[in-house]
Amino acid sequence: MKMKNRRAMGGMPILRQPRPRKTVLIGSKKIGSGPTRIICVVGGKSALKDALTAKRQGADILEARVDLWDNPGQAKTDLRELRKMKILPIIATVRRVQEGGFWPENEEIDRKNFLGEIIDEELADCIDIELNATKIRTAILQLCKRNEIATIVSYHDFVGTPSSSQLSKIIDRINRTGADIIKVAVMANSREDVHQVIRLTEKYAKKLRPMVMISMGELGRPTRVMAGLFGSSMTYGYCSAQPMAPGQVPVTELKKALQMSPNNISGQVRFSDLAAVL
Repeated sequence: MKMKNRRAMGGMPILRQPRPRKTVLIGSKKIGSGPTRIICVVGGKSALKDALTAKRQGADILEARVDLWDNPGQAKTDLRELRKMKILPIIATVRRVQEGGFWPENEEIDRKNFLGEIIDEELADCIDIELNATKIRTAILQLCKRNEIATIVSYHDFVGTPSSSQLSKIIDRINRTGADIIKVAVMANSREDVHQVIRLTEKYAKKLRPMVMISMGELGRPTRVMAGLFGSSMTYGYCSAQPMAPGQVPVTELKKALQMSPNNISGQVRFSDLAAVL
C-alpha cells in the first residue's frame, strides 16, 4: 500500500534528502563536490614554464588559452607537449575578441575546425565555448560529448553586470545547452553588482550543474578568493607576469585563502555570512 505521508517513529515526518548536485570530472579532478578547484590560466611563449609553476604553486587544472599563442600551430605543439608532461588536466579555450580574447571574430569556421582538431587529438580534458558562439557552439558540444570530453559554456560581460533577471535568463540558457559546467563572468562597477552575483550563485549552485560565477575587476576579487563559500566550484588565477582578466588573483593567493577557509566546500555558507566581509 502506498503511503502518502511517511512518518518515522514518534510521528515525525521523514524528510526527503536533497538530490546531490551533479559532479563532473576534468581529467582526474572532480568538479561540483569537494574542494574548490583552482584553475591556472596559461598561454603563449611562457605556457610550458607557467604550467610547471602552476603545479608547484598548488593549482588543480590548467586553462590553456589557445588564442594567446602567436599561431595555432605552435599552440598545438605546446598542447601536445603539455599532454606528454602530464602536469595537470587541461581546459582548452580559444577565446574570441568579443569576449576578451584574441581570436578574430570573423574566423568562426576556422575556430570550429581548430577546436575539432584539439578534441580529436585528445589534447584537452575539457573545452570552453561561449554561449553567444551560436554558429559553432552546438557542433562543439556534440563533438565533445562523442569524445567524452567535459564542457564549459561561458558568458562574459567586460562592461557591467546585467540585472538579476537578465543574469537568471543567461544562466538558464547555458543550463539548457547541456554543458557540464556553467560559467558567467561579469564586470563589477559597484558592491551591489558583487552582491547580486553572489546571491544568484547561492541560489542556482544548489539546483543546477556545477557553476563558476565571477565578478571581474578589483571590486569583484572576493568572488575569486572566496569562490567556494557561496557555491562556485572553481576559481581562476594566474602564475605568469600579469593577470589574464580584470581582478584575477595569483594562484598562490588563492591557495592560501582556500587552505585558511574552514568552508572549502562549495555552497556551505549563506550569502548573509559572506556579506559582512564584502
